Amino acid sequence: MESLEPEFTDTLGASRFTSVPVATLATLRVRGGGPAFSKARTRVLYSYRDLRDWLEQASRTSTSAAEAPFVPTPRIGTNAMP
Repeated sequence: MESLEPEFTDTLGASRFTSVPVATLATLRVRGGGPAFSKARTRVLYSYRDLRDWLEQASRTSTSAAEAPFVPTPRIGTNAMP
């Protein structure tokens, strides 16, 4: 049976899923270092698998662990959280 969970989400959905502000995801698309994305004409799409992988790459067990890719923490008072 095929899963009913969607495979892709837009930038707002990615922001909610990762707790990273929409503007930060946009900046990471330009500068690099963010999750992989696809473009369908002008629409930016993220796969949930790529978002999970990106978050897992930043996972560490201590602050002295090897440098992790930049994953910003959400700011208090933003609407990045669902």
